[in-house]
Amino acid sequence: KIVTWNVNGLRAVLKNQGKDLTSFLEGLDGDVICLQETKATRDQLDSTTYAAQGYNAYFSFSRAKTGYSGVVTFCREGVTPLRAEEGLSGVFERREDGVGCYCESSVTSSPELQTLDNEGRCVMTEHALKECGSGLGGGGCGLGSSLVVVNLYCPRVDADNQSRLEYQYKFYEALIERCTAMRSAGKHVVVVGDFNCSIQPIDSAYAQDDPTLLDTPSRKYFLQFIHSDLRSGSQSSSNPSAQAHSPCTDPFRLLDVFRCLHPDTQGAFSWWHTVTDSRKVNYGKRIDLILCSSSLGGCVVSSEVCQGIMGSDHCPVTASFSLTLGKSPRPPSLCSKYFAEFSGKQQTLSSLWSSLPVKVASPLKRSRGDSSHGDGSCDDGSHDNGTHVTTKLKDTKSFTNKSIASFFKPPCEKGEEEEDTLRGPPKCSQDGVTDMDGFCEAPKPLSSEWKCVFSAPKQVLCAGHGEPCVLRTAKKQGPNFNRQFYCCARPAGFKGDTNARCNFFMWTTKFRKKT
Repeated sequence: KIVTWNVNGLRAVLKNQGKDLTSFLEGLDGDVICLQETKATRDQLDSTTYAAQGYNAYFSFSRAKTGYSGVVTFCREGVTPLRAEEGLSGVFERREDGVGCYCESSVTSSPELQTLDNEGRCVMTEHALKECGSGLGGGGCGLGSSLVVVNLYCPRVDADNQSRLEYQYKFYEALIERCTAMRSAGKHVVVVGDFNCSIQPIDSAYAQDDPTLLDTPSRKYFLQFIHSDLRSGSQSSSNPSAQAHSPCTDPFRLLDVFRCLHPDTQGAFSWWHTVTDSRKVNYGKRIDLILCSSSLGGCVVSSEVCQGIMGSDHCPVTASFSLTLGKSPRPPSLCSKYFAEFSGKQQTLSSLWSSLPVKVASPLKRSRGDSSHGDGSCDDGSHDNGTHVTTKLKDTKSFTNKSIASFFKPPCEKGEEEEDTLRGPPKCSQDGVTDMDGFCEAPKPLSSEWKCVFSAPKQVLCAGHGEPCVLRTAKKQGPNFNRQFYCCARPAGFKGDTNARCNFFMWTTKFRKKT
Protein backbone atom coordinates (compact mmCIF):
# COMPACT_ATOMS: atom_id res chain seq x y z
CA LYS A 1 0.00 0.00 0.00
CA ILE A 2 1.35 3.41 -1.02
CA VAL A 3 0.25 6.68 0.61
CA THR A 4 0.98 10.20 -0.64
CA TRP A 5 0.20 13.41 1.25
CA ASN A 6 1.26 17.04 0.98
CA VAL A 7 1.44 17.80 4.71
CA ASN A 8 2.23 21.54 4.31
CA GLY A 9 4.86 21.31 7.04
CA LEU A 10 5.86 18.05 8.75
CA ARG A 11 6.18 19.54 12.22
CA ALA A 12 2.92 21.47 11.73
CA VAL A 13 0.86 18.40 10.83
CA LEU A 14 2.25 16.47 13.82
CA LYS A 15 1.23 19.36 16.06
CA ASN A 16 -2.22 19.65 14.45
CA GLN A 17 -2.91 15.96 14.96
CA GLY A 18 -1.29 15.83 18.40
CA LYS A 19 0.80 12.76 17.51
CA ASP A 20 4.42 11.75 17.45
CA LEU A 21 5.95 10.65 14.17
CA THR A 22 5.56 6.91 14.76
CA SER A 23 1.85 7.06 15.66
CA PHE A 24 1.27 9.49 12.79
CA LEU A 25 2.74 7.04 10.25
CA GLU A 26 0.92 4.09 11.79
CA GLY A 27 -2.34 6.01 11.41
CA LEU A 28 -1.75 6.34 7.67
CA ASP A 29 -1.31 2.55 7.45
CA GLY A 30 0.98 2.42 4.44
CA ASP A 31 4.01 0.36 3.49
CA VAL A 32 5.57 3.25 1.56
CA ILE A 33 4.48 6.70 2.78
CA CYS A 34 5.46 9.69 0.65
CA LEU A 35 5.13 13.19 2.13
CA GLN A 36 5.61 16.48 0.31
CA GLU A 37 6.24 20.06 1.39
CA THR A 38 7.90 19.06 4.66
CA LYS A 39 9.29 22.61 4.99
CA ALA A 40 12.26 21.31 6.97
CA THR A 41 15.99 21.56 6.44
CA ARG A 42 18.51 19.06 7.72
CA ASP A 43 19.64 21.26 10.61
CA GLN A 44 16.01 21.52 11.77
CA LEU A 45 15.57 17.76 12.20
CA ASP A 46 15.61 16.25 15.67
CA SER A 47 14.90 12.89 17.23
CA THR A 48 11.14 13.43 16.80
CA THR A 49 11.22 14.01 13.02
CA TYR A 50 14.23 12.32 11.44
CA ALA A 51 13.16 8.72 12.04
CA ALA A 52 10.28 6.64 13.38
CA GLN A 53 10.26 3.25 15.04
CA GLY A 54 9.71 0.54 12.45
CA TYR A 55 10.43 2.83 9.48
CA ASN A 56 13.44 4.17 7.61
CA ALA A 57 13.34 7.65 6.09
CA TYR A 58 14.76 9.21 2.92
CA PHE A 59 14.76 13.02 2.79
CA SER A 60 15.37 15.63 0.13
CA PHE A 61 15.81 19.08 1.64
CA SER A 62 15.56 22.49 0.06
CA ARG A 63 19.01 23.94 -0.48
CA ALA A 64 17.52 27.20 -1.80
CA LYS A 65 15.85 28.54 1.36
CA THR A 66 14.54 27.36 4.69
CA GLY A 67 10.89 26.59 5.43
CA TYR A 68 10.25 25.72 1.80
CA SER A 69 9.45 22.61 -0.25
CA GLY A 70 11.13 19.31 0.75
CA VAL A 71 9.96 15.69 0.41
CA VAL A 72 10.47 12.53 2.45
CA THR A 73 9.65 8.85 1.89
CA PHE A 74 9.10 6.57 4.89
CA CYS A 75 9.40 2.81 4.24
CA ARG A 76 8.42 0.07 6.64
CA GLU A 77 11.34 -2.08 7.69
CA GLY A 78 9.68 -5.00 5.93
CA VAL A 79 10.02 -3.20 2.56
CA THR A 80 13.43 -1.56 3.08
CA PRO A 81 14.59 -0.43 -0.38
CA LEU A 82 17.65 -1.65 -2.24
CA ARG A 83 18.56 1.79 -3.56
CA ALA A 84 17.57 5.41 -2.98
CA GLU A 85 18.34 8.74 -4.61
CA GLU A 86 17.23 12.38 -4.51
CA GLY A 87 16.60 14.63 -7.48
CA LEU A 88 15.66 14.03 -11.12
CA SER A 89 18.62 15.55 -12.93
CA GLY A 90 21.42 13.58 -11.28
CA VAL A 91 23.12 16.84 -10.29
CA PHE A 92 23.74 15.56 -6.77
CA GLU A 93 26.37 13.02 -5.85
CA ARG A 94 25.65 9.80 -7.71
CA ARG A 95 25.83 7.13 -5.05
CA GLU A 96 26.74 3.53 -5.69
CA ASP A 97 23.37 2.51 -4.29
CA GLY A 98 21.47 5.13 -6.31
CA VAL A 99 18.57 4.27 -8.62
CA GLY A 100 20.55 5.11 -11.78
CA CYS A 101 19.05 5.13 -15.30
CA TYR A 102 20.22 8.68 -15.99
CA CYS A 103 19.32 10.50 -19.18
CA GLU A 104 22.16 12.63 -20.51
CA SER A 105 20.00 15.09 -22.42
CA SER A 106 19.56 18.84 -22.68
CA VAL A 107 16.55 18.58 -20.35
CA THR A 108 18.26 16.90 -17.42
CA SER A 109 21.30 19.15 -17.75
CA SER A 110 19.28 22.37 -18.02
CA PRO A 111 19.92 25.00 -15.31
CA GLU A 112 16.17 25.26 -14.63
CA LEU A 113 15.95 21.59 -13.62
CA GLN A 114 19.08 21.77 -11.49
CA THR A 115 17.60 24.79 -9.74
CA LEU A 116 14.43 22.79 -9.03
CA ASP A 117 16.44 19.85 -7.68
CA ASN A 118 18.08 22.25 -5.24
CA GLU A 119 14.60 23.00 -3.91
CA GLY A 120 14.20 19.42 -2.66
CA ARG A 121 11.39 18.14 -4.91
CA CYS A 122 12.14 14.48 -5.57
CA VAL A 123 13.13 11.27 -3.76
CA MET A 124 13.25 7.84 -5.42
CA THR A 125 13.39 4.46 -3.68
CA GLU A 126 13.87 1.14 -5.49
CA HIS A 127 12.45 -2.02 -3.96
CA ALA A 128 13.04 -5.69 -4.75
CA LEU A 129 9.97 -7.31 -6.31
CA LYS A 130 9.44 -10.83 -5.00
CA GLU A 131 5.97 -11.63 -6.27
CA CYS A 132 3.40 -9.97 -8.51
CA GLY A 133 -0.21 -11.05 -8.11
CA SER A 134 -3.31 -10.26 -10.10
CA GLY A 135 -5.36 -7.15 -9.42
CA LEU A 136 -8.59 -5.75 -10.82
CA GLY A 137 -6.99 -5.35 -14.23
CA GLY A 138 -6.02 -9.02 -14.37
CA GLY A 139 -2.87 -10.53 -15.79
CA GLY A 140 -0.33 -9.47 -13.15
CA CYS A 141 2.55 -7.10 -13.86
CA GLY A 142 4.64 -9.05 -16.33
CA LEU A 143 8.41 -8.78 -16.44
CA GLY A 144 10.43 -6.62 -14.04
CA SER A 145 12.76 -7.33 -11.16
CA SER A 146 12.20 -4.19 -9.08
CA LEU A 147 9.76 -1.37 -8.31
CA VAL A 148 10.79 2.30 -8.22
CA VAL A 149 8.62 4.71 -6.20
CA VAL A 150 9.14 8.33 -7.26
CA ASN A 151 8.01 10.89 -4.66
CA LEU A 152 7.47 14.32 -6.24
CA TYR A 153 6.52 17.86 -5.32
CA CYS A 154 6.08 19.56 -8.69
CA PRO A 155 6.55 23.33 -9.02
CA ARG A 156 3.45 25.52 -8.97
CA VAL A 157 2.58 28.20 -11.50
CA ASP A 158 0.27 30.94 -10.26
CA ALA A 159 -2.12 32.66 -12.63
CA ASP A 160 -0.60 36.06 -11.83
CA ASN A 161 2.99 34.80 -12.00
CA GLN A 162 3.91 32.88 -15.15
CA SER A 163 7.67 33.06 -14.53
CA ARG A 164 7.73 29.48 -13.23
CA LEU A 165 5.98 28.00 -16.25
CA GLU A 166 9.26 27.06 -17.92
CA TYR A 167 10.45 25.40 -14.70
CA GLN A 168 7.30 23.30 -14.48
CA TYR A 169 7.58 22.30 -18.13
CA LYS A 170 11.22 21.19 -17.71
CA PHE A 171 10.29 19.26 -14.58
CA TYR A 172 7.61 17.28 -16.40
CA GLU A 173 9.97 16.61 -19.31
CA ALA A 174 12.70 15.29 -17.00
CA LEU A 175 10.20 13.11 -15.14
CA ILE A 176 9.00 11.42 -18.34
CA GLU A 177 12.57 10.93 -19.60
CA ARG A 178 13.73 9.38 -16.32
CA CYS A 179 10.69 7.11 -16.01
CA THR A 180 11.10 5.99 -19.62
CA ALA A 181 14.75 5.09 -18.95
CA MET A 182 13.84 3.11 -15.82
CA ARG A 183 11.08 1.25 -17.62
CA SER A 184 13.46 0.44 -20.49
CA ALA A 185 15.79 -1.08 -17.88
CA GLY A 186 13.01 -3.47 -16.82
CA LYS A 187 11.90 -1.61 -13.69
CA HIS A 188 8.29 -0.97 -12.78
CA VAL A 189 7.52 2.64 -11.88
CA VAL A 190 5.04 4.31 -9.50
CA VAL A 191 5.02 8.11 -9.45
CA VAL A 192 3.23 9.82 -6.55
CA GLY A 193 2.97 13.30 -5.12
CA ASP A 194 1.60 16.79 -5.52
CA PHE A 195 1.64 17.50 -9.28
CA ASN A 196 0.05 20.98 -9.03
CA CYS A 197 -1.91 19.98 -12.12
CA SER A 198 -5.41 18.61 -12.65
CA ILE A 199 -5.64 15.89 -15.29
CA GLN A 200 -9.26 16.25 -16.40
CA PRO A 201 -11.97 18.92 -15.97
CA ILE A 202 -13.75 16.60 -13.53
CA ASP A 203 -10.72 16.92 -11.25
CA SER A 204 -11.02 20.69 -10.74
CA ALA A 205 -14.00 22.62 -9.43
CA TYR A 206 -12.42 25.79 -10.80
CA ALA A 207 -12.12 24.30 -14.29
CA GLN A 208 -15.77 23.26 -14.24
CA ASP A 209 -16.66 26.93 -13.81
CA ASP A 210 -13.93 28.12 -16.20
CA PRO A 211 -12.53 25.42 -18.55
CA THR A 212 -9.81 27.77 -19.84
CA LEU A 213 -7.93 27.30 -16.55
CA LEU A 214 -6.73 23.90 -17.82
CA ASP A 215 -5.39 25.37 -21.03
CA THR A 216 -1.68 25.52 -20.07
CA PRO A 217 1.30 24.24 -22.12
CA SER A 218 2.76 22.20 -19.25
CA ARG A 219 -0.52 20.39 -18.58
CA LYS A 220 -0.99 19.65 -22.29
CA TYR A 221 2.49 18.14 -22.44
CA PHE A 222 2.04 16.04 -19.30
CA LEU A 223 -1.41 14.85 -20.38
CA GLN A 224 0.13 13.07 -23.36
CA PHE A 225 1.53 10.38 -21.08
CA ILE A 226 -1.55 9.80 -18.90
CA HIS A 227 -4.34 7.31 -19.51
CA SER A 228 -6.89 5.50 -17.38
CA ASP A 229 -7.36 2.06 -18.95
CA LEU A 230 -6.14 -0.79 -16.75
CA ARG A 231 -6.07 -3.33 -19.55
CA SER A 232 -4.18 -1.48 -22.29
CA GLY A 233 -1.68 1.25 -22.90
CA SER A 234 -3.89 3.22 -25.25
CA GLN A 235 -5.20 6.67 -24.47
CA SER A 236 -8.45 6.90 -22.56
CA SER A 237 -11.60 8.15 -24.24
CA SER A 238 -11.47 11.29 -22.07
CA ASN A 239 -8.40 12.42 -23.97
CA PRO A 240 -8.67 11.22 -27.59
CA SER A 241 -6.51 13.96 -29.07
CA ALA A 242 -3.50 13.46 -26.83
CA GLN A 243 -1.88 10.81 -29.00
CA ALA A 244 -2.19 12.95 -32.12
CA HIS A 245 -0.39 15.86 -30.45
CA SER A 246 2.31 13.78 -28.80
CA PRO A 247 5.82 14.23 -30.19
CA CYS A 248 6.96 11.15 -28.29
CA THR A 249 6.86 7.82 -30.11
CA ASP A 250 7.84 5.75 -27.05
CA PRO A 251 4.97 3.53 -25.83
CA PHE A 252 5.64 4.45 -22.19
CA ARG A 253 2.48 5.66 -20.45
CA LEU A 254 1.41 6.33 -16.87
CA LEU A 255 -1.89 5.12 -15.45
CA ASP A 256 -3.96 7.46 -13.28
CA VAL A 257 -4.78 4.82 -10.68
CA PHE A 258 -7.72 6.58 -9.04
CA ARG A 259 -9.45 7.39 -12.34
CA CYS A 260 -8.87 3.83 -13.54
CA LEU A 261 -11.08 2.62 -10.70
CA HIS A 262 -13.41 5.63 -10.35
CA PRO A 263 -13.76 7.20 -13.82
CA ASP A 264 -16.95 9.14 -13.09
CA THR A 265 -16.62 10.04 -9.39
CA GLN A 266 -17.38 13.72 -8.82
CA GLY A 267 -15.89 15.89 -6.09
CA ALA A 268 -12.85 13.67 -5.43
CA PHE A 269 -10.67 16.66 -4.60
CA SER A 270 -7.46 16.47 -2.58
CA TRP A 271 -6.67 20.20 -2.14
CA TRP A 272 -8.74 23.20 -1.00
CA HIS A 273 -7.94 26.88 -0.67
CA THR A 274 -7.44 27.76 3.00
CA VAL A 275 -8.05 31.51 2.60
CA THR A 276 -11.53 30.98 1.16
CA ASP A 277 -12.21 28.02 3.51
CA SER A 278 -13.52 26.10 0.51
CA ARG A 279 -13.06 22.67 2.09
CA LYS A 280 -16.38 23.12 3.90
CA VAL A 281 -18.25 23.00 0.58
CA ASN A 282 -15.71 20.71 -1.17
CA TYR A 283 -14.64 23.23 -3.79
CA GLY A 284 -11.09 22.25 -4.75
CA LYS A 285 -8.83 20.25 -7.06
CA ARG A 286 -7.47 16.72 -7.37
CA ILE A 287 -3.78 17.46 -7.82
CA ASP A 288 -2.35 14.74 -5.54
CA LEU A 289 -1.95 11.72 -7.80
CA ILE A 290 -0.69 8.15 -7.81
CA LEU A 291 0.46 7.11 -11.28
CA CYS A 292 1.97 3.81 -12.31
CA SER A 293 3.51 2.36 -15.43
CA SER A 294 1.18 0.39 -17.67
CA SER A 295 3.00 -2.79 -16.67
CA LEU A 296 1.39 -2.52 -13.22
CA GLY A 297 -2.17 -2.08 -14.52
CA GLY A 298 -3.03 -5.70 -13.77
CA CYS A 299 -1.88 -5.34 -10.13
CA VAL A 300 -4.03 -2.37 -9.11
CA VAL A 301 -6.41 -3.32 -6.29
CA SER A 302 -7.84 -0.09 -4.85
CA SER A 303 -7.37 3.66 -4.58
CA GLU A 304 -8.94 6.24 -2.31
CA VAL A 305 -8.92 10.00 -1.71
CA CYS A 306 -9.07 10.29 2.10
CA GLN A 307 -10.93 13.58 2.51
CA GLY A 308 -11.76 12.84 6.15
CA ILE A 309 -8.14 13.08 7.33
CA MET A 310 -7.37 16.63 8.46
CA GLY A 311 -4.18 18.48 9.32
CA SER A 312 -3.24 20.12 6.01
CA ASP A 313 -4.77 21.97 3.07
CA HIS A 314 -4.35 18.65 1.21
CA CYS A 315 -5.65 15.20 2.12
CA PRO A 316 -3.91 11.81 1.70
CA VAL A 317 -4.36 9.62 -1.37
CA THR A 318 -3.78 5.86 -1.21
CA ALA A 319 -3.36 3.00 -3.67
CA SER A 320 -2.99 -0.72 -3.09
CA PHE A 321 -1.22 -3.16 -5.43
CA SER A 322 -1.10 -6.95 -5.38
CA LEU A 323 2.69 -6.94 -5.04
CA THR A 324 5.08 -8.54 -2.57
CA LEU A 325 8.21 -6.48 -1.98
CA GLY A 326 11.44 -7.83 -0.60
CA LYS A 327 13.52 -6.41 2.23
CA SER A 328 17.05 -5.20 1.78
CA PRO A 329 19.41 -6.38 4.55
CA ARG A 330 20.81 -2.87 4.84
CA PRO A 331 19.15 0.49 4.04
CA PRO A 332 20.81 2.55 1.28
CA SER A 333 23.21 5.33 2.21
CA LEU A 334 20.60 8.10 1.73
CA CYS A 335 18.71 6.80 4.79
CA SER A 336 18.47 9.34 7.61
CA LYS A 337 19.75 6.80 10.16
CA TYR A 338 23.22 7.41 8.71
CA PHE A 339 23.12 11.17 9.29
CA ALA A 340 26.25 11.95 11.28
CA GLU A 341 24.41 14.29 13.66
CA PHE A 342 22.22 11.39 14.83
CA SER A 343 24.95 8.74 14.97
CA GLY A 344 26.59 10.04 18.16
CA LYS A 345 29.66 11.39 16.38
CA GLN A 346 31.04 14.79 17.32
CA GLN A 347 30.39 17.33 14.54
CA THR A 348 31.89 20.57 15.84
CA LEU A 349 34.40 21.60 18.49
CA SER A 350 31.75 23.57 20.34
CA SER A 351 29.64 20.44 20.72
CA LEU A 352 32.45 18.94 22.84
CA TRP A 353 32.06 21.64 25.48
CA SER A 354 28.26 21.70 25.31
CA SER A 355 28.16 17.99 26.09
CA LEU A 356 30.17 18.36 29.32
CA PRO A 357 28.18 18.62 32.57
CA VAL A 358 28.10 22.12 34.02
CA LYS A 359 29.19 22.40 37.66
CA VAL A 360 27.23 24.91 39.70
CA ALA A 361 29.27 26.65 42.39
CA SER A 362 27.85 26.42 45.89
CA PRO A 363 27.15 29.70 47.73
CA LEU A 364 29.93 31.08 49.92
CA LYS A 365 29.59 30.29 53.60
CA ARG A 366 30.36 32.76 56.33
CA SER A 367 33.07 31.87 58.78
CA ARG A 368 32.79 32.53 62.47
CA GLY A 369 34.77 35.75 62.28
CA ASP A 370 32.59 37.34 59.58
CA SER A 371 30.69 40.45 60.46
CA SER A 372 28.99 43.31 58.74
CA HIS A 373 30.63 46.71 58.96
CA GLY A 374 28.99 49.85 60.03
CA ASP A 375 30.09 51.71 56.89
CA GLY A 376 27.60 49.84 54.73
CA SER A 377 29.96 47.09 53.61
CA CYS A 378 29.84 43.38 54.29
CA ASP A 379 32.54 40.75 54.56
CA ASP A 380 31.95 37.35 52.96
CA GLY A 381 34.84 36.09 55.05
CA SER A 382 36.39 33.30 52.98
CA HIS A 383 39.43 32.29 55.07
CA ASP A 384 40.42 29.24 53.03
CA ASN A 385 42.96 31.19 50.98
CA GLY A 386 43.53 34.08 53.34
CA THR A 387 41.72 36.58 51.17
CA HIS A 388 39.18 39.08 52.31
CA VAL A 389 36.34 40.10 49.92
CA THR A 390 34.46 43.25 50.75
CA THR A 391 31.39 44.51 48.89
CA LYS A 392 30.24 48.11 49.20
CA LEU A 393 26.48 48.53 49.47
CA LYS A 394 25.01 51.38 47.44
CA ASP A 395 23.12 54.14 49.12
CA THR A 396 19.68 54.09 47.50
CA LYS A 397 18.56 57.38 49.02
CA SER A 398 20.30 59.45 46.38
CA PHE A 399 18.36 57.72 43.58
CA THR A 400 14.89 58.42 44.97
CA ASN A 401 12.84 61.10 43.16
CA LYS A 402 10.20 62.79 45.24
CA SER A 403 8.42 64.10 42.15
CA ILE A 404 8.86 64.39 38.40
CA ALA A 405 9.80 68.05 38.83
CA SER A 406 12.68 67.16 41.11
CA PHE A 407 14.22 65.05 38.35
CA PHE A 408 14.79 68.18 36.23
CA LYS A 409 16.04 70.38 39.11
CA PRO A 410 19.76 70.76 39.91
CA PRO A 411 21.03 68.99 43.03
CA CYS A 412 19.88 70.80 46.19
CA GLU A 413 21.23 71.05 49.67
CA LYS A 414 20.07 68.78 52.42
CA GLY A 415 17.87 71.41 54.03
CA GLU A 416 16.17 72.27 50.74
CA GLU A 417 15.45 68.59 50.05
CA GLU A 418 13.70 68.19 53.40
CA GLU A 419 11.65 71.35 52.73
CA ASP A 420 10.62 70.04 49.33
CA THR A 421 9.59 66.77 50.92
CA LEU A 422 7.35 68.53 53.43
CA ARG A 423 5.46 70.28 50.64
CA GLY A 424 4.03 66.98 49.36
CA PRO A 425 3.10 66.26 45.75
CA PRO A 426 2.18 69.14 43.41
CA LYS A 427 -1.46 70.10 43.26
CA CYS A 428 -3.37 70.65 40.06
CA SER A 429 -5.99 73.24 39.37
CA GLN A 430 -9.34 72.28 37.94
CA ASP A 431 -8.28 73.03 34.37
CA GLY A 432 -5.37 70.61 34.60
CA VAL A 433 -2.51 73.16 35.05
CA THR A 434 -0.20 72.72 38.03
CA ASP A 435 -0.02 75.35 40.77
CA MET A 436 3.58 74.65 41.79
CA ASP A 437 6.09 73.08 39.40
CA GLY A 438 4.22 73.05 36.09
CA PHE A 439 3.97 69.22 35.96
CA CYS A 440 0.57 67.66 36.13
CA GLU A 441 -1.51 65.20 34.20
CA ALA A 442 -4.31 66.62 32.07
CA PRO A 443 -7.84 65.82 33.23
CA LYS A 444 -9.08 62.46 31.99
CA PRO A 445 -11.61 62.67 29.15
CA LEU A 446 -15.05 61.29 29.64
CA SER A 447 -15.74 57.66 28.71
CA SER A 448 -18.27 58.80 26.14
CA GLU A 449 -15.52 60.69 24.30
CA TRP A 450 -13.34 57.59 24.16
CA LYS A 451 -16.24 55.59 22.78
CA CYS A 452 -16.55 58.05 19.92
CA VAL A 453 -12.87 57.69 19.12
CA PHE A 454 -12.72 53.87 19.24
CA SER A 455 -16.21 53.01 18.09
CA ALA A 456 -16.32 50.06 15.69
CA PRO A 457 -17.04 50.87 12.04
CA LYS A 458 -20.39 49.94 10.66
CA GLN A 459 -20.50 46.37 9.36
CA VAL A 460 -20.86 45.81 5.64
CA LEU A 461 -23.43 43.11 4.87
CA CYS A 462 -23.36 40.97 1.75
CA ALA A 463 -26.35 41.23 -0.57
CA GLY A 464 -26.83 37.46 -0.98
CA HIS A 465 -27.10 36.41 2.66
CA GLY A 466 -27.28 39.64 4.66
CA GLU A 467 -24.27 38.53 6.70
CA PRO A 468 -21.15 40.53 7.74
CA CYS A 469 -18.49 40.61 5.03
CA VAL A 470 -14.77 40.02 5.35
CA LEU A 471 -12.09 42.52 4.40
CA ARG A 472 -9.48 41.29 1.91
CA THR A 473 -6.58 42.76 -0.03
CA ALA A 474 -6.01 42.40 -3.78
CA LYS A 475 -2.64 40.73 -4.44
CA LYS A 476 -2.85 40.40 -8.20
CA GLN A 477 -0.39 42.66 -9.98
CA GLY A 478 -2.09 45.56 -11.69
CA PRO A 479 -3.73 48.91 -10.97
CA ASN A 480 -5.69 47.47 -8.02
CA PHE A 481 -2.71 45.86 -6.30
CA ASN A 482 -2.95 46.17 -2.48
CA ARG A 483 -6.42 47.72 -2.63
CA GLN A 484 -8.85 46.45 0.01
CA PHE A 485 -12.34 45.21 -0.66
CA TYR A 486 -15.31 43.56 1.04
CA CYS A 487 -16.71 40.21 -0.03
CA CYS A 488 -18.99 37.50 1.33
CA ALA A 489 -17.47 35.64 4.29
CA ARG A 490 -18.78 32.22 3.26
CA PRO A 491 -16.43 29.70 1.61
CA ALA A 492 -15.94 29.77 -2.15
CA GLY A 493 -18.03 27.15 -3.96
CA PHE A 494 -19.85 26.19 -7.11
CA LYS A 495 -22.12 28.70 -8.79
CA GLY A 496 -25.69 28.34 -7.57
CA ASP A 497 -24.69 26.75 -4.23
CA THR A 498 -26.62 28.70 -1.59
CA ASN A 499 -24.21 27.54 1.13
CA ALA A 500 -21.26 29.04 -0.74
CA ARG A 501 -20.08 32.59 -1.26
CA CYS A 502 -22.38 35.03 -3.06
CA ASN A 503 -21.18 37.49 -5.69
CA PHE A 504 -21.14 40.53 -3.39
CA PHE A 505 -18.09 42.76 -3.89
CA MET A 506 -17.28 46.31 -2.82
CA TRP A 507 -14.07 48.33 -2.75
CA THR A 508 -13.32 50.14 0.50
CA THR A 509 -12.22 53.29 -1.33
CA LYS A 510 -12.78 54.80 -4.73
CA PHE A 511 -10.13 54.13 -7.36
CA ARG A 512 -7.70 56.97 -7.94
CA LYS A 513 -5.24 57.08 -10.79
CA LYS A 514 -1.65 57.70 -9.84
CA THR A 515 -0.32 61.00 -11.11
